[in-house]
Amino acid sequence: MIDVAQICEIGMMLAFGFSWPFNIVKSWKSKTAKGKSLMFECVVIFGYLVGIYGKYVTFKKTGAIPYPTWFYLLDMVMVIIDLVLTLRNRAYDSLEMHKIRKEVKKSQQEQMAVPAEEPAPVPEEVEE
Repeated sequence: MIDVAQICEIGMMLAFGFSWPFNIVKSWKSKTAKGKSLMFECVVIFGYLVGIYGKYVTFKKTGAIPYPTWFYLLDMVMVIIDLVLTLRNRAYDSLEMHKIRKEVKKSQQEQMAVPAEEPAPVPEEVEE
């Protein structure tokens, strides 16, 4: 039977989990990792793993899987998806930066290139 504490925990997990789908869509569409923190996402995943381990300990004591366990797993899967998208977007950012550097280098080379001057015309000898 589900108790009030589990209902409150499920509510907390729903509140945490509500934002991740929006974050995933934003990461998918933006194709940039600007403003994203891998460390933050890894810490969040670690927190969910600790919570899941706590549910495992409860399972070993009672033989029943607590209901909030499924919400921990769902939230963690969403964070992992966002983490993978962040890694993908970092690769996109790296490629974009490489293209920009290449264009800047080419532009600098073009600006520094001095066009070859045409030889000065040789004055013709005038016959008297």
